[in-house]
Amino acid sequence: MKIAEAIDLLKAEEVQTEKKSEIKVLQNMIGILLDLQHRQLSAEDLATVESELDVMELNAYQENRKRHLRKKLAKFQQFLKDKFSLIAKGHYTALGIAFGVAFGGMFGMMIDRTLGSSLGISFGITFGLVVGRYLDAQAEAQDRVLNVEFK
Repeated sequence: MKIAEAIDLLKAEEVQTEKKSEIKVLQNMIGILLDLQHRQLSAEDLATVESELDVMELNAYQENRKRHLRKKLAKFQQFLKDKFSLIAKGHYTALGIAFGVAFGGMFGMMIDRTLGSSLGISFGITFGLVVGRYLDAQAEAQDRVLNVEFK
């Protein structure tokens, strides 16, 4: 399936559905495809993306459409990350904050049970945020960030 065909198919689905949560997932998928369409991909890379769109079976009807689309979106994002090193905006920041909370809380508990855990989480979030922003800035400089705001 060509990228333009997939965009048209998803836009038609967006018009037909009334559920806001489904519309958000469809808009995210359309945004990713539009960004890919505007990138200068080689013919081989374009063929790889199009074959992945074929495998995804976007036009297959499912009982639980939102769940099906979310799984396909996550699978497609993982494919783009693995094959082309493309990530969403704020990917490393979110990852850094998550790890910062986990490790900061753990190290804070070693110091003191009440005050240490809150300080540890605070420092962990700050450290994760700084590292995540730095990695996001590097990815942006290398043009590896999808210009899509996920809703």
